[in-house]
Amino acid sequence: MTTLLSLGGLIVLLYRLQPWRKISFSANRPVHEPRVSIIIPCRNEEKNLPSLLSSLRALEYQNIEIIVVDDHSTDRTYEIAQAAGDVRVVRAGEKPPEWAGKNWACLTGAKVAQGEYLLFTDADTIHAPDSLTKAVRFCAEEKADLVSAPPFHLCETSWEKYLGPFQLFAFIVTAYRQRPRLSRLFAIGQYLLFTRESYLQLGGHEAISSSLAEDVDLARMWMQAGRKYSVYPACDLYRVQMYTEVRAFFFGWKRILRLGMARSHLGSVVEIALVLHLLTIGFGRWEWPLFMLFALGVSVVAVAQRQIGNFRFLGAVLSPLNVGVFALLSASAVFDRVLRRDIVWRNRAYPVSRAS
Repeated sequence: MTTLLSLGGLIVLLYRLQPWRKISFSANRPVHEPRVSIIIPCRNEEKNLPSLLSSLRALEYQNIEIIVVDDHSTDRTYEIAQAAGDVRVVRAGEKPPEWAGKNWACLTGAKVAQGEYLLFTDADTIHAPDSLTKAVRFCAEEKADLVSAPPFHLCETSWEKYLGPFQLFAFIVTAYRQRPRLSRLFAIGQYLLFTRESYLQLGGHEAISSSLAEDVDLARMWMQAGRKYSVYPACDLYRVQMYTEVRAFFFGWKRILRLGMARSHLGSVVEIALVLHLLTIGFGRWEWPLFMLFALGVSVVAVAQRQIGNFRFLGAVLSPLNVGVFALLSASAVFDRVLRRDIVWRNRAYPVSRAS
């Protein structure tokens, strides 16, 4: 039975990650470039904003406007954005009590945007020069009303380079490689490209004003309304450095996992359990068939993690350690959920009801 469970974990890895797939999407510039409004909600982003703005200025796609929304920053975010010159800077007004801060900032930017497409992106992203060309073309060819795209992790801190398996767990749970379904949905707020028409018709961020998982909830709302939601099939549009400190990594992922638990499907729980079984060699049973399956699983992880970030091969070998980190963070998220602790995000505390 233990061997069959590990075999099941290997099958899940292969099916969900499909590391053999080589995605190449055309970056040829169209004759007509519809205007794209790039909206960046910012709260204390003075360190990240210069790199992001530099990457947006280098975009091959020309018909854009850049809107920075200062969400009550206490650092030099507003001044840096103002000094950029080619950026429209607006200040978010006082947030209504029931709103999540990011949603309020996004709505503020959307109200002044003029583009046929609205791209919401975070300040910790660095965009590839051909990224917007690829994204708009993909959106048009898919006839999609909303597109999200996964990041490529820079891994500028030494410890992060060994966490490739951990990052892949999120792709497995959300079935990233498969067609989006309401029960298994990948979406990430670092890159959300909307058609303006659908955003206005469905209410955009105002319709999910209190949500702390606005990315998944927006994608779900679009699908429930019969609108086309698609996931860009590669990690080549933008790069991120999400966390530079272990403490920030711990609390950031604990929040993500806690919010994800409220939206998880039973199938994803079973699949991730099989993968964890495989990558811990049958939870510590050092038998030859289990070790061979573990070696195959490590090989799949080693290839797949290079597609999503600058992760080291040794991290794949250290998959059992990654499983331990994932289990620790998941247990901590469950603990917070049981105790109904407030969710703290960007120095704001939100009641536990926001997790559902």
